[in-house]
Amino acid sequence: MKNVRGFTLVELIITLAVMAIALALAIPSFQTLFENNRTTTQANELVAAMNLARSEAIRIGASVSVEAAPGGFQNGWCVHVGAGCGTIDELRTFPAMNQITIDSLGETLITFDARGVKTLPVAQVNITLSPSSCPPGDMNRARAININNTGRLSITRINCP
Repeated sequence: MKNVRGFTLVELIITLAVMAIALALAIPSFQTLFENNRTTTQANELVAAMNLARSEAIRIGASVSVEAAPGGFQNGWCVHVGAGCGTIDELRTFPAMNQITIDSLGETLITFDARGVKTLPVAQVNITLSPSSCPPGDMNRARAININNTGRLSITRINCP
């Protein structure tokens, strides 16, 4: 009699069932991980635009601004010298954010002077980014970008607003 090797049909079905259950339990946590990474990436992109504006202002010795697209930062933004977005003075354009909610408290224009100091708006700027599906109070899933009057930027993790 030959020695047969391999899996029986019952063993294969049981293995697939266990894998399906494990996968069904893991998918929601991966979804949260993807949303958190998207929020972090897009917050870093907005901070990079602010740092670009600040460093360009120092480099060229003139005011440089970060201006939100119509409808707010959620719809994209640009870094420009002088007149505004869509002009010859535009340095760089950034695309709209996907599946992110942004609250900039109505601020749509942030300007840095030749010393790298934030001149507009006069008060400290706080911008909050959170995943669109983030329930209020969910722990450390949102990001707060703070720009103080000296032009210093910081990002902190906060609970969903």
